[in-house]
Amino acid sequence: MKNRIFDENFKKIHFIGIGGVSMSALAIYLKRKGFTVSGSDNCGKIDTKLSKEGIKVYIGHDRKNAKKKDVFIYSSAIKEGNPEYDFAIENKKPLFKRAELLSKIEKLYKTSVCVCGCHGKTTVTSMIAHILKCANIPFTAFIGGESLEFSNFTLSEKRESKSVFLAEACEYQKNFLYLNPDIAVITNIGFDHPDTYKNLDEVKAAFKIFSSRALKIVNGEDKNSEFLKTGKYLTFGFGGNFVAAKIVKTKGNLTKFFVNDNTGGSYNCEINLTGKYNVLNALSSVCAAKALGIDVEKSCEYLKTYSGVKRRYEFLYQKKGTYFYADYAHHPEEIKSVIKGKRQALFVFQPHTFSRTKSLFLDFSNVFKEKSVILLPTYSARENYDVDGSAYKLYLKMREKNGSVYYAENEKKLFSILDEKAFGFNKVIFLGAGDIYETAKKYGQID
Repeated sequence: MKNRIFDENFKKIHFIGIGGVSMSALAIYLKRKGFTVSGSDNCGKIDTKLSKEGIKVYIGHDRKNAKKKDVFIYSSAIKEGNPEYDFAIENKKPLFKRAELLSKIEKLYKTSVCVCGCHGKTTVTSMIAHILKCANIPFTAFIGGESLEFSNFTLSEKRESKSVFLAEACEYQKNFLYLNPDIAVITNIGFDHPDTYKNLDEVKAAFKIFSSRALKIVNGEDKNSEFLKTGKYLTFGFGGNFVAAKIVKTKGNLTKFFVNDNTGGSYNCEINLTGKYNVLNALSSVCAAKALGIDVEKSCEYLKTYSGVKRRYEFLYQKKGTYFYADYAHHPEEIKSVIKGKRQALFVFQPHTFSRTKSLFLDFSNVFKEKSVILLPTYSARENYDVDGSAYKLYLKMREKNGSVYYAENEKKLFSILDEKAFGFNKVIFLGAGDIYETAKKYGQID
């Protein structure tokens, strides 16, 4: 069969930074398409799915890992100076960014649905995937997180030319501009990734380009998305939209509401999630499904069996009568949505990247107002240390107005504070996009 992704002579594909959720999904896709796939990463723990797929993974980056490879794929964290990246350049090997490979795969499919936005992308992508599965529509999904149903990836058994391409599209480094969706789901727009964009206007300009050809699914409740209501678009929200919700009741982790569509129909919907932001996530998926020909009533019925995503208000364990949760929220607006109404809760927050913490410093310092919170050192990800974006500086600022803020410089200190404070609360919620998730689980294993 003719190779339709790369030149037919290219068989051995090497991923530099294979440990990331998005990179590992692409690696598995190519492996299942018959390529010989390998990869490397500096992280000590690599997803076992890769080895189960027969993908060779090297711990650490070294030029010898790159020898006899035909094509190289690299993540956004990889730069010049990486020995494998430099090997590819020096030997004039084909070298593609992760987003470029995703774009190549997108072109194989009949219909492309891309989910973008500053918050909620992973949840919405996994919700749409669940609806498509229930509706027996063939699709391949690349999910930027760990869906409890699909993990980070699922591949349809049918031919791509007859299937739906579904992907989470990230605005970081304007990577989503490599994609060309038929349907663009925009969950919301806000200022984020200050190492990529100077201001909100630059963010909006990128979203406008991204969605220019597509049928836009627009959040009718988001003022920053108003400018997208031109050309072909559908809206979702709590009133006056193509699909709209009226929340009926929230009990535990279950939210029940009615979904009204533009025909006057009203349908019962339930999701095993809480918060208005998750109702909006559900509405956006229903709206996207409608654009794909799935009735609103059917989508609402399918969402009742949606299982969720790891680290999205995920229940971890109960300890001494206190419930422990983890959430990926790492932007002030995301945090605001998660902590709203949770009065008897202790929050453990790990800021994500120095540039984001520095740029949104005042927003972070205010979002936990009158809340009890433990701060962990900023997760650097791809960045160098910057004192102005440090968690300790944020802690000092927050302490000026909040007597219930604590700083844990390491895991040992965190566990000590939790032992002293946690069990006076109904809930402890770990927040952040870094390695705080592993720390949270580790605390649960301590007697």
